[in-house]
Amino acid sequence: QRLRDAAHNACVYGVRDRMEFVCDDFVHFARTYAGPPVDAVFLSPPWGGPGHLDCESFSLRDVGCPDLVALFAAAAALSRRVALYL
Repeated sequence: QRLRDAAHNACVYGVRDRMEFVCDDFVHFARTYAGPPVDAVFLSPPWGGPGHLDCESFSLRDVGCPDLVALFAAAAALSRRVALYL
C-alpha cells in the first residue's frame, strides 16, 4: 500500500515518469543494482525513536538493527547524494 500511495503522490505532483518504486531489502538492492545512474537516495529507516534524545551523543553505530552504517555505505555506493532521515 505504501508504494501505491507514493506512486499516487508522484502522479499528483507530476513527477511519476521520473521515479521508480522498488520493494526490496535495500542493501541487497544496492549490491545488485545494474540500472542507470541513481540521482539520489533517501533513507528513512527505523532507528529507535526519540529515546536517543536523552543521550549526550548519538552515533549511527549506536543503532543495532538496522545497521545504519551498512545502509548508508550501500546508499553512498549508488549515489553521491544521500539523505538519511532520522
